[in-house]
Amino acid sequence: MKRLYKIILFILIMLLLALILFDLVYLRIGHSNMSAPRPMATPPQVTATPGPALVPVLEPLPELTPEPTPEPTPEAAPVFGISLTEGEEIEWPCGIPFRDPGFTALGRDGKDISADVTVTGEVTPWHIGDYMLTYALPGYADFDSVQRIIHVVPQKMKEAIRPASGTICLTYIDTPSEPTEELLTLLKRDDVKATFFISTYQTEFLDLLTRMAEDGHELGIYFPDMSWYNGEEDMLEHCLSEIVRMQEIIYEKTGRYAKFIRFYGGTPNARYLAVRMPGEFDELYQTMHDMGLLVFDWNLEVDVAETTVKISSNFTHPTKPYDYVVAMQQNFRRQSVLAVPEIIRWGKEKGYTFSTLQDSFPEVLFGQEEYVSVPPSSKPELDITKQETAEKFKDIPEDAAKLAIASIDSAIASIESEFNSLAIDLG
Repeated sequence: MKRLYKIILFILIMLLLALILFDLVYLRIGHSNMSAPRPMATPPQVTATPGPALVPVLEPLPELTPEPTPEPTPEAAPVFGISLTEGEEIEWPCGIPFRDPGFTALGRDGKDISADVTVTGEVTPWHIGDYMLTYALPGYADFDSVQRIIHVVPQKMKEAIRPASGTICLTYIDTPSEPTEELLTLLKRDDVKATFFISTYQTEFLDLLTRMAEDGHELGIYFPDMSWYNGEEDMLEHCLSEIVRMQEIIYEKTGRYAKFIRFYGGTPNARYLAVRMPGEFDELYQTMHDMGLLVFDWNLEVDVAETTVKISSNFTHPTKPYDYVVAMQQNFRRQSVLAVPEIIRWGKEKGYTFSTLQDSFPEVLFGQEEYVSVPPSSKPELDITKQETAEKFKDIPEDAAKLAIASIDSAIASIESEFNSLAIDLG
């Protein structure tokens, strides 16, 4: 019995200890939960009252057709045989040296055989007409020849418009020569452009053509070849072919062709000496126009004297006062070159304008000259008709007085010219 009480008592004690242990553990955990932040309450969900649904009306998209993938462009198959550059028919301006536009030839193996092509036929570029060239491969029996037609056509001429009154065109023949370089220096210093008629027999000076073009001067052809005037057979053809040859030289040096031509002694001299070939001068003259060349004589010849003073006087006191002056000087005479500064000074003081010949200017031909009064002088001349002046010259004839005044002016001009030339030589 006593033993039973002990067992019950032991069980109660164990239960009490378990209860105490449970309380300790529960209080520790609860304290930890109070110190930790509490999560925020989830806000209440607001449920909107549903309204009528808005359904957008969408137009149906166009059906997109996918672009087809481009097929690779096949490489052009090589053309066997001869192909002509610029086609089988071309136009060519009359008077311009003919240059074949070119061609290529391929063999059946694709190899370039252009060097084996032969060209037959001729083009006469100074005669209007149609010409045929034949291109063949004589060593290739299975290749056909091809033809090209060249139409030589006249060049279009501009409508002639007379330049403004008071225009002076300085022109020089038989250039280039030894004094040409000095002449170019003088013209450049005074900012005056001139027209040079070129002859090609002095080949050592032909490089000066490049400088002429670069300085803004115009070029023409000077035709001193007298063989045409002899009346020999085919001389007309010789003259025309010579003109084209000179065009080729001018183009090689300057990159442009001449627009003007002048005959030795002028057109009357050429016409007179060609009397044994009736009508051929007229044919030549028309052919010049077909070639795009204007024929220019002159209306003021300056170089009829042997001294610089007289050359200047011939220019500053012409026998006829033209309002459109085409003055002719010889380039190979140094005294003519030395007169240029005085000529330019006088012209500018009198209100003249210096210009090159233009392909819109009317031709100046002997026998067709027109002249009017010169422009008013910016510095009035000594007027011997005035009373106070006439008193000083009352014992001198009027013509002699004018000549004396002209001589004084020319002498002063010569001194200035020589001084300028000396300054250039020393500089």
